Amino acid sequence: MFSFRNTTLVGCLLLAGCAGMPVTRPATSAGTQAPAPAVAPAPATVSAPVVPMAAPVVTAPPPKPVAPSSPTPATRRTASPVVAPARPAIAVATVRHSRHVRHSATHSPEPETAVTVGIEGHVALKAGHGQRVSPGDFADTLVYFVPKSGNVAPKPGAFTVFTHDRAFDPVAMAIPEGSTITFDNMDDVRHNEFSVTPGSAFNLGYQAPGQKTAHVFARSGLVLVGCLVHRAMELDMLVVPTTFVTRVAADGHYSLHGLPPGPGTLYAWNPRARLQAEAIDAPRRDADLSITIVKPATASQIDVSTQP
Repeated sequence: MFSFRNTTLVGCLLLAGCAGMPVTRPATSAGTQAPAPAVAPAPATVSAPVVPMAAPVVTAPPPKPVAPSSPTPATRRTASPVVAPARPAIAVATVRHSRHVRHSATHSPEPETAVTVGIEGHVALKAGHGQRVSPGDFADTLVYFVPKSGNVAPKPGAFTVFTHDRAFDPVAMAIPEGSTITFDNMDDVRHNEFSVTPGSAFNLGYQAPGQKTAHVFARSGLVLVGCLVHRAMELDMLVVPTTFVTRVAADGHYSLHGLPPGPGTLYAWNPRARLQAEAIDAPRRDADLSITIVKPATASQIDVSTQP
């Protein structure tokens, strides 16, 4: 009887369990629910995507370690120009070149610096036949030096020679090479200006009263100018080709300075004498010259810049 009841009780319990199974089993049957959580491969699937995400991260670093290696060559490149001897070599070459240029620059002016030599001496004025020498004749005496090489041409000027009373005024003058002379006829008769001096010959034709005619004296030396109408008219025109000109002092002493060293020609001239020339080497301290006065005293004009 006990067993029957027990059996009945168990059956009732089973029935009751079966009746409540739809409600209780989901909660009680943990074994069946376990697979559901196990189905929670959702987390597994979540972790699975995480793995691919980690994979890019892992892959990214490997290339980036290569990046550090690139800075290293960059650093080497920067270091190599500094360490490379190319720059010092260029700097040294430049310095040497600049020294060479400075050296040549310092030596090129040496000729100019050497232009400190001078020539000095005395001029003696001797009276020719029937002539007398006065102290004033020294003031009109010029001495000039023409170097054999180098350009020492003076600055040309413009001057006037008048013709009146059937004479030139002045009758003797000195001008720089390349200067222009205007002949102004102030007489009431016609005049003419001409020269047969070799290398400087010219003929300006006839000039009516009040007419002006110009001529350029482009060649150095003494040019003798005359008039075809009045044969007694004479003009001594000294054309000076250099800036190294000086007047003779009252005692006959002269001094030229600032000359280029070397050979050249020393000239001496007086309106009453012929032009004297002598080959000479600068410097020289005893260059004495002698001029013989052969013409009477005349009105002269000196229009060249002379050294003091």
